[in-house]
Amino acid sequence: MTTTTEPRYFVRQDEIAGYHPANHTGTLNKRLIGPETVGAKQLEVLVGHIQKGKGALPHAHPGIEQVCYMLEGRAVARWAASGRSCTLATAAFFRPTRCTPSRW
Repeated sequence: MTTTTEPRYFVRQDEIAGYHPANHTGTLNKRLIGPETVGAKQLEVLVGHIQKGKGALPHAHPGIEQVCYMLEGRAVARWAASGRSCTLATAAFFRPTRCTPSRW
């Protein structure tokens, strides 16, 4: 007998276990959309909770672009020699090369 599973399209943050990503301090991420939740192959959506004064150490995301969108609080996001203060409803785009530290 073959069992089929309905595809999953909706995910709630409280259903997902968090993890602490490498090269970050004071950070708890939840991967809402990805291979393990909905079977996505080319897209991931994460919610990150970052403690005040903590954030990312220098690191890279080879082969993938990344967007950080501020839901609350403020942060200083840096890319190469530029940086910007990000507040509510700000999106920051990062190319798939080496990132400089960011503090949230």
